[in-house]
Order: sequence, then C-alpha cells, then structure tokens
Amino acid sequence: MVSFAIVAIVLSFVFSTYSSSLSTKEYVESRDELYHNIRSVFYRMTMELNSAYFTSPPKMRVIDAHQRPWQGTENAGTATSQGIFYGEKIQENDRDINRLLFFNLSHFFFIPLGLNQEVEQLESENTEVEYFGRVDYEKDITYLIRREDLLFHWPAPANKGASYALLDNLRTLGFRYYYQEQGVGKWLDEWKSTDRPKTPAGLPLAVEITLTVLDREKREVQFTTLVDIPRGFYRK
Repeated sequence: MVSFAIVAIVLSFVFSTYSSSLSTKEYVESRDELYHNIRSVFYRMTMELNSAYFTSPPKMRVIDAHQRPWQGTENAGTATSQGIFYGEKIQENDRDINRLLFFNLSHFFFIPLGLNQEVEQLESENTEVEYFGRVDYEKDITYLIRREDLLFHWPAPANKGASYALLDNLRTLGFRYYYQEQGVGKWLDEWKSTDRPKTPAGLPLAVEITLTVLDREKREVQFTTLVDIPRGFYRK
C-alpha cells in the first residue's frame, strides 16, 4: 500500500509538471505569434510612410470619381489628384480607431517582357494607401484594414482599390504627427494637408503609431513605434 501511495504521488507530481510546462509552451507560442504579427504590421507601415510624398500632379480623367478628401467639389467626371497626407481622429464605441491616408512610392509592380508601351503605363510605383479600423458588431471584432489604390492610371480603373485585414484583434489605432516650426517641436493629433492654415502644408517629420490589440486571453496589449518621414515638414 505504501508503494502504491508513493507511485501515485510521483505520477501526480509528473502530471502537474507536464501540464504546467504545456501551458507555458502555449502561452509563449501565442505571445510569439502576437509579437510577430505586430512586427509585420509595423514594418509595412514604416516602409510605406518612409516613402510618403507630397506633390501636385496634372489633372487626370477619373471614371469612378468616388469621393476623396482632395477632390473637393469638382465635377464627377474629373478630379485633380493632388498630394495628400490625411490623418483623422475617429472614435468607435469610446475607442480611438483613427484613420490615415497618404500617397507613397512603395508599390512594387512587375511588367513581363513583351508587353507594349500602352499596357506598361497602366501601373507605376505611385499608390494611395489608407489604414483604418472596421468594426464587425455581430462578431464583436475590430479589424485593422489596409487599402491600396493605384495612382496615375490611364485610363483610371472603375474601382476603389484593394483592401484586406492585417489584424483581427484590434482595440485601438492611434496616430500622432510631429513637425518643427521655428526650432520648436510640436505634436498634432490630426494632420489634414487639405485643411490649411490649421495644418502645415506637406508632410510631418514623423508619425507615432500606437496599436492596442487583444491576446488569446482577451487582455489588452499596447505597442508603439515612431516612424521617420524623410520628406517631412520643417519651417525655420
């Protein structure tokens, strides 16, 4: 009887140790997956913000003139694609789910050999990128959405670009914008290059990005990074 009791104690100890090790393994793997996803999102945002630009290209024909901040009140058939950097502060269910839209030069495209010049001109590195949150109230899930639409098409395609979810566990999405004026650094919660003189013309010097997401245990985890914009605004 004593030997059976000793064996039972040993087996209980082994099972407890194994169960604890398994739980730790699952926790570490879930944490690693979470950090990997955030690193991927920050890398994508950083790459695109690094190549953000601000310019005023010539007037172009637009077939599907869906409303955009820089179109103003122009006729539905045409739009002037001016450079834009548009960061808007938005709240959803008392949470910051901000929006950022800008032009950049990070679009990668491949032209197979043999295509004629007319086809080759349909695509370039110029692109319009937007980051925003989309709430699914039925599933109680907030997605981080990235949308991309090519610029300088000729003729313009009748669509609004492609969008897809980068994260499905978003809680908050925040942006802050840094610039310098007369040697003094300043932060803005919104940056609307179309709203002057409230917002300086052009691009900020840097953008602070804050993401709050839910882990597997439904606990909030916050991540923050600062992205430099080489073509950013500086006024002496």
